Amino acid sequence: MAVPRGRRALLRAAFAACALPGACAAPRETDGRLPPRPPAATLHLVARGWHTELALPGHALGGSPLGEALLPRFPEARWLLFGFGLRRYFTHPDPGPGDLLAALAPGPAAIRVSGFAPAPPEAFAAEDVVRLPVAAEGRARLLAFLWAELAKDARGAPLELPERHDPRGIFFAAATPYALDYNCNAWTARALHIAGLPVDPDGVVFAAQAMRRARAAALLAAG
Repeated sequence: MAVPRGRRALLRAAFAACALPGACAAPRETDGRLPPRPPAATLHLVARGWHTELALPGHALGGSPLGEALLPRFPEARWLLFGFGLRRYFTHPDPGPGDLLAALAPGPAAIRVSGFAPAPPEAFAAEDVVRLPVAAEGRARLLAFLWAELAKDARGAPLELPERHDPRGIFFAAATPYALDYNCNAWTARALHIAGLPVDPDGVVFAAQAMRRARAAALLAAG
């Protein structure tokens, strides 16, 4: 049976395409595992003495309510650091023994957001920084967590506190109160856990604990 002229042209085109290198090739055999997806963002856990903070690149906040509220406040910053603490102690420019003792009791908390141009490994000592890759889903959960942790004013904007002694940072009221078992280090460990990293926040009180668990998570991610 004769093949219509139009169909003969289609068959010739299909044959020619399959003759090209790699065209119409059979799929390669694999071990069934999908290639790892590149991280949506790279976070850093930063130790600042007894206190830990979470560093995010500014571009990771893009398109989120958190980014819309904070990025205009730090126009020259490429990184934002988030830290949590007892408001009375954390916002005091020179806390005394009474403020330190107050940290043993629950109370209102504050979140400090600081802007930095250099990346954390350049701004802080190498031993005080842990680099952690985060997937897109984890980044979205983390940004939602940080946004929820900021108390809002009547307009729905983060509630800024009047303390201005930190040249790099702005203090905001926290929506969650401070407690000895929910201090700055427990807060950062919880944030990393919410971001999908294998960091167990239970029992974290000291900066060394948070850093140790973050380093273990970084090794798992690298392996």
